[in-house]
Amino acid sequence: MIKLAITGCLGRMGSTITRLVLERNDMKLLYPFARPGDNRIGKDIGEVLGIGNKGIKIFGSDLMEELFKNERPDILIDFTNPNASKMFVDICSKYKVDMIIGTTGFSDEDKRYIEDKIKTSGISAVISPNMSLGINLLFKLVEIASKILKEYDIEIVEIHHRYKKDSPSGTAMRFAEIISKETGKDKFIFGRRGFVGERDKNEIGIHAIRGGDIVGEHEIYFITEGEMIKFEHRAYSRLAFANGVLKAIEFLSKNKNKGKIFSMIDVLELSF
Repeated sequence: MIKLAITGCLGRMGSTITRLVLERNDMKLLYPFARPGDNRIGKDIGEVLGIGNKGIKIFGSDLMEELFKNERPDILIDFTNPNASKMFVDICSKYKVDMIIGTTGFSDEDKRYIEDKIKTSGISAVISPNMSLGINLLFKLVEIASKILKEYDIEIVEIHHRYKKDSPSGTAMRFAEIISKETGKDKFIFGRRGFVGERDKNEIGIHAIRGGDIVGEHEIYFITEGEMIKFEHRAYSRLAFANGVLKAIEFLSKNKNKGKIFSMIDVLELSF
């Protein structure tokens, strides 16, 4: 039985993951964590999510360390915000709890802090801005295309719901990082306005659109004189990401290589 804690359990992503975990016979949800002060803390998670009483109450995340002293989970799943994630990494490092982190919006300094904490504490983690099989396959396809189409003009467009706080999306930035590594293009342009002049050959254009309840769409354009190649991914439901989280849980539960950070490429064995 894999014992789990889930932060942001009442959020858009966290609630989807929580529902799937509660359906599994090989997983046990120890601690569904909500933001401190939420008026649903203390209530049954199943009743709050409308799936019937599960005998598991919701806890404030400020009680995490106290709870871990009594019984620690095997894995904590985190889809919250950068500041909260860093705090959770500190606690998980101290109590030797592996992590799955899908939070986005980290600064380079945040990323270094998290990586150092995980590696020095000896826990393991899967960290990815996007957990879906389709997007991670697309990461690999864009990597291959970038190796071949180095001289093409490359643009990235992402679309998300109106409530998303970070921009551009972590997934869009991951595409940009992959493209930059393979092509040497290192000038990220976040939208264009005014008299910007001719396009620089080292540009990677990155554009964000926000509106409605769009789960997530990403388009990557490779353009040259006479032709254009477009890669596109659309997520119609958060189940695309949540099912990837389940695979990451299974992967970490069997992993013996501690003190290492994995990507979903490792989880899905897409390293071709």
